[in-house]
Parts: sequence; structure tokens; C-alpha cells
Amino acid sequence: MELKKVERTKQMYCGALLELCNSKPLRKITVSDLARETGTVRQTFYNNFRDINDLISYIPINYLKTTQADVLTTENACRAYEYALEHRAFFGQLPTHSGQNNFRETFIAWLEQAYYDVLIPQDMSENEKLARKLRIDFFSIAVTNQFLDWCSSGFAWPIDVLAKAQEAALPDFAKDALASLKSEAAESA
Repeated sequence: MELKKVERTKQMYCGALLELCNSKPLRKITVSDLARETGTVRQTFYNNFRDINDLISYIPINYLKTTQADVLTTENACRAYEYALEHRAFFGQLPTHSGQNNFRETFIAWLEQAYYDVLIPQDMSENEKLARKLRIDFFSIAVTNQFLDWCSSGFAWPIDVLAKAQEAALPDFAKDALASLKSEAAESA
């Protein structure tokens, strides 16, 4: 029960930040603004997030986690890009988000870890693990930079082209894992 309350509170702050971005630059939004918008006190915010940058990174990461939008597939990448379009006032400001705990660095670290967990089996040799880790790192940095470039462009590039390019850039071992998942899903259907 407590977890649901915590998640509802976090979602309330997410909604408030997304809404405030429609009328105010992200860099000027304060914890006091969020508390006022949500009808809470500042301490409630700090009980849920370290700072505003933590909330900023939480929004896209939580979307991907809660929708299980494994961005390895073109379809799920398209859904993630569509979510960004729905909240363009927020996502359009992410390319200039800087400082400690900023979106770019936090998102890359999260994406890398998510891919390590799925794509690096523990029974591999240390050299094979390192090779995969490095390829995942390169891919995660490239995808994040490409996403931020897309946001900087005013979301001008077609989503399907972005998602297909992203899937084409996947390391071969990730493509193999994706093909295996698709095959398993087809067999169980």
C-alpha cells in the first residue's frame, strides 16, 4: 500500500513538472513551484527526489520502466519518441539541461545498466563481457545523443526513421537477443 502512495506522489510531481514546462523554462522551475502546483510542502518533494534534476531524469526513465518499452524494438522506440512529442515542452528543454545529476549523464548510465543486465550473461569470459559492455556503452551514448539532437531540432525528424536507425545501430548480439525474443513471443501466441 505504501508503495502505491509513493508512486502516486512521484507521478503527481511528474505531472506538475510537465505542466509547468508549458509556461516556464525548465531551468527556472523550483521545488517551491512544484510544491505550490501539487499542494504539498517542499519536504514531501525531498522525501521522493534528491533534487529537481532527479525528477527530470525520473520522468523518461520511469516511462520506459512502467511501460516496459524495451527500446531495442522499433515499435517501442516509436512509442518512446511519441511520448516525448506528447510532452514536447519538457523534452524540448532537455538538450540544454546541465549540471550535476543532469538528464544526459543519468539517462546514459541507466540505459547502459539496463542493457548490461539483459545482454551480458554471467557465464561469459571477462574479455567477452568487456567487449559487450563497451559496445553497449557506445550504443547508449549514441542513442541518447541522437535523442537530444532530435529534441534540439524541434522534433523535426520522422520518428519511424529515428527508430529504424536506432535498431539498425544495435550491436549484433543485441539484434540476436531481439530476434530470439520475437521468436519466443510468436511461438507463445
